[in-house]
Amino acid sequence: MKLGENKPTVNSTVGRVRDSLPAESISLPQCLQPRPGERVIWYQEARRVRGVLLGHNAAGCPCIQNDFGGFSMPSSFSQVRLEDPTNRLGPNWMRLPTGAQVVHPNQSERLQLEALLAQRTPPGPQYADFVREIWARGFEVFLVGGSVRDVIAGGEVKDVDLATTMPLTCALPVVSSMYGQPSSLQPSASRNGHLRLGGTPYSGDPFIDLCVFKHSLVGTSEAVFSSDFARDVAHRDFACNSIYFEPISGALIDPTGFGIEDALNMTLRLVCDVETRSPVQLAQIGIRFFKFLGRGYAATDECHTFISQNLGSWLQAMKRSTRVQYIRTQVLSKHPLNKHEQKFREFHDRFVEFGAIDHWNEYIEPIRGDILP
Repeated sequence: MKLGENKPTVNSTVGRVRDSLPAESISLPQCLQPRPGERVIWYQEARRVRGVLLGHNAAGCPCIQNDFGGFSMPSSFSQVRLEDPTNRLGPNWMRLPTGAQVVHPNQSERLQLEALLAQRTPPGPQYADFVREIWARGFEVFLVGGSVRDVIAGGEVKDVDLATTMPLTCALPVVSSMYGQPSSLQPSASRNGHLRLGGTPYSGDPFIDLCVFKHSLVGTSEAVFSSDFARDVAHRDFACNSIYFEPISGALIDPTGFGIEDALNMTLRLVCDVETRSPVQLAQIGIRFFKFLGRGYAATDECHTFISQNLGSWLQAMKRSTRVQYIRTQVLSKHPLNKHEQKFREFHDRFVEFGAIDHWNEYIEPIRGDILP
């Protein structure tokens, strides 16, 4: 799916056009580890091999397309070196898709983002502390998703989502020392490139969801993670959730060209690559779609049509237990128990308004008792 076209970025809340920002003005220390897209050299069975780094796998090992047309996975980045250390590839924002925008946040957004980053998570570090530890090691790190969307839309921000090019295996020593968490990853965290730090949604304490830039086969043992905006956006859902804030230089990066405008206008525009997402992953997007409708968002015609045509097959592909858990997490988890009946009823009403009552009756009504025990 095409990411977007150039559009003026206007903040209707304050009536001011955001200033464009040259991508090359965003700063990042040099990273000793090769970046995806750079040519590398390593030894395999005592023979020197060359290739292009694609990213890393769930175990944090480099994934390389070798010059013979195949794929290689050395057991560690320490086995790999740059072919030409004097000819480095620039950071991700130097390779943005056509139509992408890089702008300064307006004053209101900047102040809110700064205040958000100054907050502390259990057991005490600020969000900004963790961000700087990643950045100082030469890896990109961004606020992304709902935290950026809600700042732009003027809503309340309850937690922080971070996206980084740093492999989770490299982040673990930092995470362990700052948050006292185990120095090893659960298999699901490795496969999904996701780690939660600080509190939990259920405790009410602030928390960080740290995700690695996605490349392919995420959620499987063959998952690959990289540093390409276009590929990472293809693993997201809507343009309004695909805005990245680079906190050190203070830049809003909108790879699709639609994200900022859609956040302001509360618009749902699909940007995921539906050809590479599994039916279960698309079902998750469908459930989130109705959650956002309940918040007052409206779909583009294309998004409306696509969801309407495919929702039934997506929900059918999702196991009953998975449907129960995902609806609980997305629709109910951030609300007190005495509000769950109301929120579930509102979720039902969005299906009715959308014309999807048959899908509700077949896939959701039968599990009502499990969702609302």
